[in-house]
Amino acid sequence: MPESVSTDLGKELRNEVLSKYDIDDYKTEKINLFTKELNFEKDVKVYVIKSRQFNAFATPGKYIFVYSGVFDKLNSYEELASLLSHEYTHIDKNHGLRSVGRSFGYEIFTSVFFSDDLKEQIFDNSNMLINLEYSRAFEKEADLNTIKLLQKENIDLNGMLSLLKIMREIEPRRISNSELSDHPNTIERIEYIEDEIEITNNNSTINYELETIFSEIKNSKYKTFYNNVYSS
Repeated sequence: MPESVSTDLGKELRNEVLSKYDIDDYKTEKINLFTKELNFEKDVKVYVIKSRQFNAFATPGKYIFVYSGVFDKLNSYEELASLLSHEYTHIDKNHGLRSVGRSFGYEIFTSVFFSDDLKEQIFDNSNMLINLEYSRAFEKEADLNTIKLLQKENIDLNGMLSLLKIMREIEPRRISNSELSDHPNTIERIEYIEDEIEITNNNSTINYELETIFSEIKNSKYKTFYNNVYSS
């Protein structure tokens, strides 16, 4: 598939999100500094959406969106590094566009270039992409690759495990049978991440740069509150 397809679709989705949501400029600046320190092979741009929700998603191309509510729950830079590495993998492995291909059928894969009509159909269904639920295979690939990315940067692998446990605590209390769903539940993800950590060399060191940036993001809401009170 031409790289331009992911690029164009990613820009369309980014523009749609930016038109619908307020962006926290301070957190966005800081989280991009944080992401740069993770040394991903591909350049990505991260935006922080002002929302109490605990959510994050990646679009085709190079964009990651993190809801500001995430920072109310995360306790360490290792957890944030895990979240960003997971979303980055969806971009790196082209999971978004591949999921679209599955949804729209083989017409996408049998065409060398997208027709204008087909592009329009995808753009019209961009909300589906923003709320995309990846398959079990894609989600597991992103989880396991996160371990590799953390290990490469000597970041504690248990950050990924902590992240999943936070997600387990706040996710809706619904009946989830992974055998009936193409999407893995959080308990299943915790189990295979625990197994992966057991067989992986976890030579972690403290990254003071990441720790500092994470603290600045976490404490920014208090800084904003202080400024608003004393400037009025």
